Amino acid sequence: MAAAREAPFHAKGAKKVPGAQESVFLIRNADRVANICNDVIGDIAGTLSGAMGIALVLQIMLRWPEGDRVLLNMLMTGTIAAMTIGGKAMGKRLALTRPNEVIFLVGRLLAAWSRLTGITFGKKPRRAGSRQ
Repeated sequence: MAAAREAPFHAKGAKKVPGAQESVFLIRNADRVANICNDVIGDIAGTLSGAMGIALVLQIMLRWPEGDRVLLNMLMTGTIAAMTIGGKAMGKRLALTRPNEVIFLVGRLLAAWSRLTGITFGKKPRRAGSRQ
């Protein structure tokens, strides 16, 4: 995210484009956002992919009981690892070649989430009675 520039988002923010303020927030807090993405989201993705792999192995073993369980587990583990590494590599390439588009997409998602939940990102909450 360090490769993204703020200027295009300030221009969009002046035009009141949804997601522009959130995008500036993401760029200004790139270190914290990167930690969340790398740690929390990585842990969640690893846990979910492992659970789905176990579920798939169990379903295959139910339908094909004479199959080699050890081989099946190794194949599933290798497939999950390959997909995870390949997906991360594709994501990094996309983030490095099109950083502003990636940030703006996430900014728009955060803006939509804010409209649905009232939770804001990068905006100071308004106090009752203040004029803004």
